[in-house]
Amino acid sequence: MTFSGKMRLAASLVAVAWICLEVWAVGPVMRESDQASLLEGAVQLAVGDEALAGNDSYNYDKQYFSYWITAAWLKLRNPDADSSMEIVRQGNLLAITLFALSLLVLVGSQKRWSGVQVVVLYGALFTPVLSFSGMFLSPNMISASFLLILTVMLCSPVEAEEEPGKRWTEGLRAFLIGLLAWAATAARQDAILLMPLLALLAARKASFGVLMRDQRLQAMGIGSVFAIVLGLLLSDSFAVLPTPFFVLPTFVAFIGGGLGALLLLLLAFAVTVVRKRALYSGLLAIAVLLPLIFYGCVLYTPRHLFLPALAILLTIFFERGREAWSGI
Repeated sequence: MTFSGKMRLAASLVAVAWICLEVWAVGPVMRESDQASLLEGAVQLAVGDEALAGNDSYNYDKQYFSYWITAAWLKLRNPDADSSMEIVRQGNLLAITLFALSLLVLVGSQKRWSGVQVVVLYGALFTPVLSFSGMFLSPNMISASFLLILTVMLCSPVEAEEEPGKRWTEGLRAFLIGLLAWAATAARQDAILLMPLLALLAARKASFGVLMRDQRLQAMGIGSVFAIVLGLLLSDSFAVLPTPFFVLPTFVAFIGGGLGALLLLLLAFAVTVVRKRALYSGLLAIAVLLPLIFYGCVLYTPRHLFLPALAILLTIFFERGREAWSGI
């Protein structure tokens, strides 16, 4: 077996080990009020007490697709309505099922693996915020599942330029990418913070002209924006962004408790990219730090560090990201 083959096997084992531990930990456990709100709204949708439009559930405008998916899952599984704990367990099971399947598809889609990629994969999956999020229902987990599949679509080889007869397949791919971007953003609106990073990593060349003309990335942008607009139209009200604040002791404690050693990998990636001293590389560094910058000013809980952890995970699946990691 080649070294790359061994690393691919190691990556698969890391992913499977993480999934097994998360599934083992799943139970009828409620973590926070947001989870309770999502389950309550989904149950109301499932039994017909609330409609898809004009819904006043908590943050419905920002995560309406999470409500839809959870409601559909509860109707499919049909837990006893009098057993609240079984409803909670089914919700938790939904989150890890979606994320686990998406993770296996993404890891399996990568043919070449290096030792650095395996280390980053391990560090990202077993960082506290991802490990503790995996066993509970949340819009974060549902949205991340679509982001992982979106990454698979963006990383797959492009055929249109070499084989004009297959251009229709690129059109179909662009449509699916737009649909996945919509699903990820509609499941949790802050997924849009990762779209600049995905676009910069997925562009065929490190050129803004090429990036802007890329049909796939155009579709991704349209899908994300449409998700936000549709949320405003469907919701009975909309939630405003919280007032920014910054408390240094809280920030340091939450960063250490949420990201742990992954923070060093995040900073190392950004610094390595910046060393190229090109505008495109500088924007890539900002893009990978964007979720951390945004939530650094509204860091009410370490759970908000989910997107920074996911950002560093996604970098290892793109050629441009692998080049940066190999330079560390």
